[in-house]
Amino acid sequence: MKKIMVLALCLALLLPAALSIAEEPWVCLVCGERNHNVYCEECGNRKGNWMCLDCEFINTKNFCGMCGKARYEAVTEANGDVYFGDLLNGVREGKGVCVYSETNSVGLKVYRGDWKYEQRSGRGKLIWTDGSVYEGEWNGDRRGGQGKMTYADGNVYEGSWKEGKKEGQGIYRWKKGDLFEGVWKDNVIHGHGKYTWISGDVCEGEWRNGKRNGFGKMTYADGRVYEGTFRDDKRNGFGKMTYSDGDSYEGEWKDNLPAMDQQGNDLYEAKDYAGALKAYLAAAAEGSHESLQRIGTMYKDGEGTDRDMEEALKWLEKAAEHGIASAMRVLGNVFRMGDGVEADRAKAEEWYEKAAAAGDVNAMEWLGFMTADGDTPDYAKAAEWYREAIEKGSGYAMYALGKMYEDGRFGDADYEQAAEWYTKGIEENNPQAMHAYGRMIELGRLGEADPDAAAEWYRKAEEAGYTP
Repeated sequence: MKKIMVLALCLALLLPAALSIAEEPWVCLVCGERNHNVYCEECGNRKGNWMCLDCEFINTKNFCGMCGKARYEAVTEANGDVYFGDLLNGVREGKGVCVYSETNSVGLKVYRGDWKYEQRSGRGKLIWTDGSVYEGEWNGDRRGGQGKMTYADGNVYEGSWKEGKKEGQGIYRWKKGDLFEGVWKDNVIHGHGKYTWISGDVCEGEWRNGKRNGFGKMTYADGRVYEGTFRDDKRNGFGKMTYSDGDSYEGEWKDNLPAMDQQGNDLYEAKDYAGALKAYLAAAAEGSHESLQRIGTMYKDGEGTDRDMEEALKWLEKAAEHGIASAMRVLGNVFRMGDGVEADRAKAEEWYEKAAAAGDVNAMEWLGFMTADGDTPDYAKAAEWYREAIEKGSGYAMYALGKMYEDGRFGDADYEQAAEWYTKGIEENNPQAMHAYGRMIELGRLGEADPDAAAEWYRKAEEAGYTP
């Protein structure tokens, strides 16, 4: 009993001191995080420990146990910045860390690296409050030279910088999967480069002010290859398209289409359907594959002509034979819905599979839906189709996969996985994902039910085009 009383008395004496230490704000001399506890919440370092900027050895005494350098003391500036590191005549010079004031206007958090005449200069790492990170060379307090910038949204640029902007050769990787390798000027793509889309399409050529302008070669995931002129990011001018079956069209292009196809589009938008069909037929006669599906669709829908499903199927199948994935998907739609023909699920799936193999994302989505539907659903296979579509950036597939987790299609309902996929779908601006996420909030599946937060997500879903 006496030992317990002595222990209690010791704790009573020590606890106020411990609380006092915990309440005293300090700056971690290892990672630069501002703290209010004895241990740094960011890196776990104990208050009083410091990292030698020369050899990065963590120390507890006033001299580095690795290289013998004396500990540097933190200096608090008038604006609230805290600096600890090398000084020359009171000026930052050498290696040092600056923890910026929490009220700084440009969102800086901490910089660790080289300094010259009070400016970031040499090599260093800067972290912003939003999580963005730059690591590389500095010149005159700006990013200059070679460096890597990881943005808060997950995009990454690695390459040359000048006066704080992307300038020269560099590689930019988008979080969604796109990649550009080439020349930058004043923070935009400008010069020769190669852009690879998540879809598998690749373009190599000239760029001006962030857009394809000049000669370029575009290789599509479906096997088509275009070599010719681009203007304002579109095929404009003279060019040659070689289709996946070896056929080709060579001539003038306008707004991504052979000139005659574009004429057909202009007439179609003007509701001159007969004139549009005539232009599309002329374009097909010249060797363009772009118009084949449109001709088939117009015969299917009776636009500019009487509805003729025999003629429609002829043109759609011709487009499919030439590797037009969207035509394969339209044929899948026709047999799935029984649109002018007898409904045939097997034929629909067959055409969807061909379209999916040719890279059509919407066909992958339909295969996922159909595989999960019906008398004998196969949820594992449906998930495979959705994941394939997700690799192509499908927001709908992200929503659909989330719904499967929410509904317990793989066992018990998994609300955490569902929310994760809904969130990814939201990032792709999918309205179903927004609505589903709001419903989970309303039902209390992500914590305490919050009708107001749910209503906000319903509003966003409606603005994005959601209809029940």
